[in-house]
Amino acid sequence: MLRLFSVRGIPVAAHWSLLVAVALFGWRAGSLAVGVVVAVLLFSSVLLHELGHALVARRFQLAISGIDLHLFGGTAKMAEPPRSPREEMLVAIAGPVVSLALGLAALVGLQVAPSLSPILSFVASANLMLFAFNLLPALPMDGGRVLRALLASRLGFVSGTRKAVNVGVVVAVGLGIGGAFGDPWLIVMAFVIWSLGRAELMQVQRSVLLERMGLSVADPWARYRRNARPVDDVGAREPDAVLLPDGRRIVLER
Repeated sequence: MLRLFSVRGIPVAAHWSLLVAVALFGWRAGSLAVGVVVAVLLFSSVLLHELGHALVARRFQLAISGIDLHLFGGTAKMAEPPRSPREEMLVAIAGPVVSLALGLAALVGLQVAPSLSPILSFVASANLMLFAFNLLPALPMDGGRVLRALLASRLGFVSGTRKAVNVGVVVAVGLGIGGAFGDPWLIVMAFVIWSLGRAELMQVQRSVLLERMGLSVADPWARYRRNARPVDDVGAREPDAVLLPDGRRIVLER
């Protein structure tokens, strides 16, 4: 990662895969210069989107270790998870709200400064697409986190996460099918969503294991679980086994 600059004390870094994005944009436009301009506009929009997440997380005193920009977009790296469904929902929705505001502002700008239409049209379309795509109800995307927060507030962290991941699997399958009919990029995104959704399930399983071992103090999700569940959901709804990172499977006795 290449450290670029800081915004309000939040370090911003770029992954080498951004060069791939510039090359792809340049190839499609037939000009490397155009590719650079398009990449700068797009990833500036992504950065503002991620800053929305980061700054709201800071309002809840959640530590942010930085923002990384890469081929697939950007990531606001939270050093600790939200402490309640409400915090998760507000942090998750902040990014799409920023993208929507930028997209609408660019549309207004088209009416005020039509001479800038090539740039403003791209900014508008890019941010409105970021808004819509990130609200897909698939963990770990923003829409999936909003869905998990809503479900967790009623069903508890475990059941809410499992149901949100299941919805994400359906979304991933839909994207994969859509990609098979013309857009390979959708297939890549389907795989990313599916694999990261599985990682969310691993977090749940680890949380369950630590709870059963009496080690909730070592579980970063323990406070979220306590604030989420209306009743003690460490019981019938948990998986019967936990898959550890090294591949071992531990059966949980009830």
